[in-house]
Amino acid sequence: MHFKSLCSLLLLTALLSIRMSFINGAKILAVYVYPSKSHFMMHRVLISELVRHGHEVTMITAYTLAPLSLGSNYTEILIDPIYDYRTDVHPTTDSPTTVFDMSTADVSSFMNIMRAICMGSTEHALKQPKVQAIINANHTEGVYDLLLVEQFYQDAFLALAHIYNVPVVSTATFAKEHYMSQMVGLITPWSYVPHGSLPFTDHMSFWERVQNVYNLILTDYSREFKYFPMVDALIRKYFGHLPITFPSASAMDKNLSAILINNYTPLSTASPTMDNMINVGGMHIYPPKPLTDELQTFLDGATHGAIYFSLGSQVESKDMPAEKVRLFLDVFQSLKQRVLWKFENESIINLPANVMVKKWMPQSDILAHPNVRVFITHGGLLGTQEAVHYAVPMLGMPFYCDQHLNLKKAEFGGYAMTLDFHQLTRDELRLSLQQLLHNNTYRENIKGISKIFHDRPMSARESALYWIDYVIRHKGARHLRAAGLDLRWYQFYLLDVAALFLSAAVLALSVAFLLARWLLRSLERKSSYRSTSAHSACGCCSHGRWRPHTLSLFISRKSHFMMQKAIIKELIRRGHQVTLITAFTLEPLNLGSNYTEILIEPVYDFWKDVKEDAGARNIFEFTTMDVPGFLQMLQVLGVATTEHALQQPKVQAIINSNETANVYDLLLVEQFYQEPFLALSHIYNIPVVSSSTLGYENHMSQMFGIISPWSYVPHGFLPFTDRMSFWERLQNAYNSLYEDLHREYVYFPSMDELVSKYFGHLSINFPKVSEMEKNLSAMLLNSYAPITSARPTIDGLVPVGGMHIYPPKALPKDMQKFLDEAENGAIYFSLGSNVESKDMPAEYLKIFLDVFRSMKQRVLWKFENESITNLPANVMVKKWMPQSDILAHPNVRVFITHGGLLGTQEGVYHAVPMLGMPFYCDQHLNLKKAELHGYAISLHFQAITFEVLKTALTELLENPSYRNNIKRISNIFHDRPLNARETAVYWIEYVIRHKGAPHLRAAGMDMPWYQFYLLDVIAFVVVVSILTGFLVIGLLRYALRHIGGEDKENVRQSRKQKKH
Repeated sequence: MHFKSLCSLLLLTALLSIRMSFINGAKILAVYVYPSKSHFMMHRVLISELVRHGHEVTMITAYTLAPLSLGSNYTEILIDPIYDYRTDVHPTTDSPTTVFDMSTADVSSFMNIMRAICMGSTEHALKQPKVQAIINANHTEGVYDLLLVEQFYQDAFLALAHIYNVPVVSTATFAKEHYMSQMVGLITPWSYVPHGSLPFTDHMSFWERVQNVYNLILTDYSREFKYFPMVDALIRKYFGHLPITFPSASAMDKNLSAILINNYTPLSTASPTMDNMINVGGMHIYPPKPLTDELQTFLDGATHGAIYFSLGSQVESKDMPAEKVRLFLDVFQSLKQRVLWKFENESIINLPANVMVKKWMPQSDILAHPNVRVFITHGGLLGTQEAVHYAVPMLGMPFYCDQHLNLKKAEFGGYAMTLDFHQLTRDELRLSLQQLLHNNTYRENIKGISKIFHDRPMSARESALYWIDYVIRHKGARHLRAAGLDLRWYQFYLLDVAALFLSAAVLALSVAFLLARWLLRSLERKSSYRSTSAHSACGCCSHGRWRPHTLSLFISRKSHFMMQKAIIKELIRRGHQVTLITAFTLEPLNLGSNYTEILIEPVYDFWKDVKEDAGARNIFEFTTMDVPGFLQMLQVLGVATTEHALQQPKVQAIINSNETANVYDLLLVEQFYQEPFLALSHIYNIPVVSSSTLGYENHMSQMFGIISPWSYVPHGFLPFTDRMSFWERLQNAYNSLYEDLHREYVYFPSMDELVSKYFGHLSINFPKVSEMEKNLSAMLLNSYAPITSARPTIDGLVPVGGMHIYPPKALPKDMQKFLDEAENGAIYFSLGSNVESKDMPAEYLKIFLDVFRSMKQRVLWKFENESITNLPANVMVKKWMPQSDILAHPNVRVFITHGGLLGTQEGVYHAVPMLGMPFYCDQHLNLKKAELHGYAISLHFQAITFEVLKTALTELLENPSYRNNIKRISNIFHDRPLNARETAVYWIEYVIRHKGAPHLRAAGMDMPWYQFYLLDVIAFVVVVSILTGFLVIGLLRYALRHIGGEDKENVRQSRKQKKH
């Protein structure tokens, strides 16, 4: 069979196998027992879509889906009777008596209410005989493939996952909540991410941040020490008789495979997230259905527009105080607009002619009517999404929970106004409605927001179904789970490492103090001559001169350019015009008239500088360079290569162009020590998308408002995985801190000098490089799961790993014949474009040739000098080889590599086990990760011997576990909603469409560092605590003195009386 046809057949088979797993359907157990119709809207859609797509679903539910006639694939266990929390939950002294009073409940009171309701509704469901049958079933193996639960105080049902040994996907009917951070391994900055029940935006004042911190601590405390113990008690009561050791509720909470979150940008604030936190906001919104004749006629006849008024399913208008009902009716009567009011009691007296009331109304379909101009709402998330979907400005009256946050966000976005229900007056209501009806800015703003809300790679329902299937396909998708969840809390927050540093500092200071004291005492005993001599000796000091321990830099090297070339080709193919400043030409690709090239000539030759500075002959001698030395080298080479490009006449023409308005729509730059080019975005007033060929790096956290936990996120240049020992975490913290300080105080000033030198003559006030770096619209990352460990991210960081990999092309005839005839398999050997095999020391070259000669397998070796003497008959060498096409050949069994990210991705893509020899940079991390997952063996080049190399190759060739593991990893790497190039182009165009997409930028980027890390709030708390302590001590001392004085006076009086 022709090789290309074979590869196509294999790819088709893989795709069909993935598709078949979806078509055949899975068996899903869903538990949605919280008695809230608004919550159930999301679950109803999810379940009906799962059944419609072929899954078998058994649902434990408070509300029936019988009217949907879902067929034989749907089994319903109905909670009967439904839990009536309105009467069964007795209000406490601080609880509201009606839902209209809930706006006065603080966060603590609301948590108490929710805890009582949810514990009551959960136990009510657990008591049901049919639920007990699920719990106590004799047969549990293979019964279900997945457990679906609501992420809302129903954690006791997570025990079902342990009974049936299935992964869990939870659904949150509200937006991301802070406590989810502990569930997925995030550190969410409290400085700009508000508590979900507070009326704050992501731009908080100092006092708002104080309140935010207080309520978040209160929430965490309540969950840990009140809620979870209650859930654990329920689990013991209803599951404790089973022969299963159930983890604590808090531990089970951290073992979810994914969370489907009912939100989507720009309604959600840009904040840190994880890949298994899936935004599916708006999934309940379907295309509008026809209205009833009565409603249709009423709205069609609203020549001045219409107002729709609904307070949702929990806040019922019929419970509204009579004076407030009269207030609304009086205002409505004074308007020209017609009003549709969802009012549960239709027998309202003196109803104005322009008002229609109904017990129930099809809200989404009504909002879709073009005559609806304003939506009066309580600010529930589902209704808010519907209004944004159909671009209807809102007048909000929040009562509890996330309603405050939703409406504050809408008000901040300029598409809503918010009123206090209790303080509402006729004039205030009338003026607010008039403003929303006649001020066009509200409608224009919500149209812009609606456009963003619609703009997504997949629809909300498609996303939900894809990720549920993804979790099932990959047996729980454990690669999405952060390793930090397995750390103890003090390890997660590096308190043990901090304690060591603190102890070392205290010890060092103590020793210094003791030595100083001993020296001073000695000086006092010595003579004047000796004292003077000692003083002179103490006064001397040495000043070291910094000299970088340099190696090499890959700015605009061919390996990096592979990713950029793929992006440019794809953009041209899709009709974009591209002007590229490049070190490597794309002329052979014949990209046409839409492509303009500004070639850097000559290419900056940094190897000469690196070798001369390092005192080394070749790159094989650079394997021992530490991270600080490598960072210092990158700074030197970054400045040199950037300045070399800036000096080019054609680049100078771009900088000094007289015409800059509307010349370009976007600036694309590489995220690799070339920051001065960000100044071009200020010249041409355009947004920036950068691309990182190294994937995630820890320093990117500061660029996007993320806090990357150094406890489990390793530095990109260290040979550590996400599961580090104490000493590895210590090294990781040290090197990550060093890089942050080096960038801030050494690297950025050097790049600022370049900006001043080459752009300073322009009449533009350029920000500092560190500030320009924080204004990227998005960053394309050459990474993708599971090659990348689960770690905190944000929507603006877009993984596109593998985008350089295209379907395999036919090999040259000699290579094709060589591989086709490799009856015992073949080995492909390449060290990339920077580590050249021709520079390999002779003794190591001999080892490789001797090992290859002793093997049955054939070897293809990318070797830059083809005139090797004594070449074994089973070895073919070439100066250049089409690596990805070779790895796609079914006879290639092992890939010997240096561990570069692009090559590692190709090895994973084509499922070829690897033998790695890392030299520098991220190669150590890439191969350590591969070794951890069992599809690679990593060797230290300097330690290679004949026996070591032969043993490693034999293990990879003969132990099937390596091939099985990489097949599994390859399946995950292929499995994505859009392919890498489609994803890259989508987000580039997204940024252009939305004028830089500022909604993707975290508000924390606008904060000084001490505010971002809440140091001002901490200082305030410390000062208040100290002052309070002094005040208490002072009062106690005063009281004790007063009491003591009285006692003394009493004693004195007593003695006088005795004398008399």
